[in-house]
Amino acid sequence: MQLSYGLVKLKTSKKKLRNKVHSMNLVGIDDGNYGCKLTTRKGNDTVSVIVPSLVRKGLMRQRSALDMTNMGGGIESRTFSIDDQIFSTGNVKNDANRAISRSYSSSCENLAVVHNALLSAGLGGKDVAVMTGLPFSYYYQPNGEVNKALVKAKKERFKSEVAMHESADKCANIEKHFVMAQGEAAYFDILVDMSTRRTSSGLVTIGEPRKDILESNVLVLDMGGGTTDVVVVGPNGVIDHARSGSFEHAGYKLIADIESAVRARFEIVANLGRQRYEDALKTGKLKINASRVVDVGDIRKQVVAEHFDSINERANAIVGSLDDIDIVVPVGGTPSFFTDEINAAYSENQVIWTEDAINSNSRGMFKRLYLTMNSK
Repeated sequence: MQLSYGLVKLKTSKKKLRNKVHSMNLVGIDDGNYGCKLTTRKGNDTVSVIVPSLVRKGLMRQRSALDMTNMGGGIESRTFSIDDQIFSTGNVKNDANRAISRSYSSSCENLAVVHNALLSAGLGGKDVAVMTGLPFSYYYQPNGEVNKALVKAKKERFKSEVAMHESADKCANIEKHFVMAQGEAAYFDILVDMSTRRTSSGLVTIGEPRKDILESNVLVLDMGGGTTDVVVVGPNGVIDHARSGSFEHAGYKLIADIESAVRARFEIVANLGRQRYEDALKTGKLKINASRVVDVGDIRKQVVAEHFDSINERANAIVGSLDDIDIVVPVGGTPSFFTDEINAAYSENQVIWTEDAINSNSRGMFKRLYLTMNSK
């Protein structure tokens, strides 16, 4: 089944959508399972913020010796009160309500992480309109229709009363909330070029579709932390739902597998934290402590190969033939582990590596929100 691309009417003619004055701050938020990515604008500059999707119910008990010293350091953690429950975010030891559960998107845990990101972007106490995301197969039903129940549940959760716990700092006020599919948002990111120009009436921000993208069959490979979304979009932005979907295999599984293998080989008992194992996936070196760095290149190679083969097989099962695919766009945080493998697997297609690919969804969400709010 094919459905035409929706919310903002960017047609084959280069229609320019000019901005109107809005008092709200517009924010695209890719609220994923591994990290929460946020894109907004401050003046004429695009600003992106990433916070870990680490959250636990209850108070964060850790404290730093540098807290309240103005010497830097300290624990990057914020605690929120949501519906009379306490949630701690940031540098917390354990995840909660994690990775592949559909309920995470509409949970208090996710809402706490989102507010942590908004505060990190300097939006505390400000009115905001947000566009958040859902994995493609969560947002859409198999027949291509929007899963209204899941979208409604997420929107209802975001209406919850949120306050900083034992702090005078104010949370952002979410005035408007839109939701779109991940992967589809990344397509919008590469489709639309936004620029600010000086006119007789002042500075005007314009969004224009790229002709090469608009006229092509594009495959978006959105590899995140918990899910991988594969989205095929044809000319004029028509989504091919029969060749698009999501599955629960992405960065979390890679990191968990390399951690398990490394800990077994080197008899590591201590919890080194996910960042060191993520770094090991990128470099082939694991820092155990200041004096001990071990080579895990062979383990990395095996883990990367096994996981890419599995992800690629499942992606191909959804997409089918690649013969008509003009452009392949890898986005998200996980493709950086698979650069060589992706280039080899799609050697007969044009592979476009976007700059700062981890923020592609949040940029696309921001662009679509901006043009939606300013096209009326």
